[in-house]
Formats: sequence, C-alpha cells, structure tokens
Amino acid sequence: MTNDIYLRQTLILCVVCINMFFVGGMMMKYRAPEEYSETAIVNKKNVGKILVFLFFPFRFVIDGVQIAAAMVGGYMAANTVTAAIPGVLATLANIWYTCIPLYYLELRSNKEKKRFLIIVLLYLLATMITGNRGHQMVCIVSLFIVVLIEQRKLTVKQFLTYGIIAVLGMYFIDIIYDLRNMGVNAFLKDYSSSVEGTQNSNIILETLGTFGETVYTPYLVVEGYNSTFHPFFGECFLKSIVAVFPDVTGAFKDINNEAIFPKMLGTQNAIGGSFSGEMYYNFGSLYWLASLLIGMLFFYVSNKITIEIRKGNYYMLLLLIPFAVLFVWWVRDAIGNFTRQIVWLGIIVYLLKSKKLVVFNRQ
Repeated sequence: MTNDIYLRQTLILCVVCINMFFVGGMMMKYRAPEEYSETAIVNKKNVGKILVFLFFPFRFVIDGVQIAAAMVGGYMAANTVTAAIPGVLATLANIWYTCIPLYYLELRSNKEKKRFLIIVLLYLLATMITGNRGHQMVCIVSLFIVVLIEQRKLTVKQFLTYGIIAVLGMYFIDIIYDLRNMGVNAFLKDYSSSVEGTQNSNIILETLGTFGETVYTPYLVVEGYNSTFHPFFGECFLKSIVAVFPDVTGAFKDINNEAIFPKMLGTQNAIGGSFSGEMYYNFGSLYWLASLLIGMLFFYVSNKITIEIRKGNYYMLLLLIPFAVLFVWWVRDAIGNFTRQIVWLGIIVYLLKSKKLVVFNRQ
C-alpha cells in the first residue's frame, strides 16, 4: 500500500461502509417487530444434532489434513492444502460451523449445555494450531451470542466471567497470530517468548492489529477499479447464484471465481475477503447505499433470532442462525461462498422437514 491517495480513499471507504451498515441497523431498530402467523415449532428429532453429526466428518477430515500440513510446513502449507480441497467438500465442512448454535439450543439441561460448550471450544481451539482462526472465532462468537440471548439477563458474576473469557480470548488470538508467523515447530520450541510478549503488550491494540490485513483487500479494489478490472453492477451477487450448483465438470470455474472478488484482484497469494471491498467492487460509488441496505437486513435477521429464540420457534432458527453466522464470516469472505452455503443448508433442512424430522404445531 504505497500510494497515499489510494490509501486515503480506502480508509474513507472502510469508515463509510462500517458506519452506513450501523445506520441501516439503527433505522430498522425503530420498526415494530413482525409477528409470524406460524406458531412455535417442535423439534422432536434433534435436527441440529443431526446436522452437526452429518457435517462433522467433512470438517474433521479437513481439519486433520490442515493440522498435518501445518506441523510440516506451517500456516502457508495449511492454506495450500486447503486450496486443493474440492469445493463441495469444503462447503459441507464449513456449514458445520453454522449448525453448532442450533445443537446448543436443543439441549435442555444446563449440565448438557456446559459439557457441549466445553467440547466445542476445545475442538475449535485445537484446530487453531494451523494458524487459521476466522471460522473458529465466528463460530465461538455466534455461539456465545446465542447463549446470551437465551439467558436474557446477566448476573454480575456472569458478566465478570464473560469479561474474563473475552480478555483471555484476545490473548489467545494474539498467540495464534505469532504461531501463524513463526510456524508450528518453531513456536513449540520457543512458545514462552510468544506468551511473554503477549503478556507485556496492550492486548486490545494487538488484537486489532492482527486484523490489519483487512485494509489490504479494499485497497487493491480501490487501486484496480475500472483499470485492472471492470465489474458490472452487482456482478458477484449475480454470479454467486451459479455457485449453488456443484461444478463437477469445471464448466462454471471461471464464473465461480468471478463471484469471489478477491480472486480477481491479481495477487499471487490468496487473500481474505472484505465487506468494504465487496461493496465497492460490486456497487462502485453506490457502495454506501448497499452497505445501508445490508445493515438493515442484518439487523432484521438478528432481531428475528432474538424473538424466535424466546418464542421457541425452532424451525425459523434453522435458517436464521446459519444465515447470521455466515453473514458475520462474510465480513472476511465473499458473497460467492455465502450464497452456496446458505442455499445448500436450506435444501438439506427442507429434506429433513419432508422426512418429518421437523414438525409444525399450528394453533
């Protein structure tokens, strides 16, 4: 990022996108919540549990391969292996993250819920040894948001406990960032220096700093827009529809790549996505309006999740929660991946419903 003009434009882009997103949410906040005519849904056969166990083999295999690669060649090796995994398998594995909060909501006793939280957290933390942490952190944050919504009110003890967990989580993220840069073997040989450095740092600033690459992606969009690439209005959103269909023959390879805008930025190495970059890439000077509308949509979905959790309308949550989880991940991904995962999950939920695994109760 050597051009000061492009850098300044990028920073303005990011600030405007983020603020318009929240303005959209605030606009929706004052709308009266819509009431569904559909009554609560009884989940008699643990659909969330079925989904978690259905997708877990794909997640487990990919995590195992990534960990093995990271032990040998570090973070870059893990990413190289990930890039070689067929898209269908990667999609099924990533859907697993979105189903974790659903399984949690099905558990009835506090003992079961605590045990579930411990098992999931240990697994997600263990897989971060690869240096990858995005999907895991989104899953953890989404899960704890569901926990907070379900509890409604926090005691002082709970508030302090969650605060301590958040601080420890930031320390852990910083350590994982060092692991990514050093490599697994080098980190294990000298982990004490990394831990000591984390303890002596301003953990809030360090945590924000580890996500600094987020600015790089929109910078490349600003730099190359209408010069290196010429996307039409809403291009990635439209082409992401094609990604819904499994590309067994490779006929849709080009279109699928074009639906994931970071692949079109001309970098040699894979880079993460960016919500701000996506808005500018697809909508140009109207990026602020797109951010506003998407902020309105996200608040609507978030508000619905709160309402349906408290109403016990589990069937609505089967799609609302995964939508919200994928939406949070979209901040560092691309719409092409988002569309495929939510549509595939919707089809699977419909098939489960057709097998009467989800049953309507009407008043």
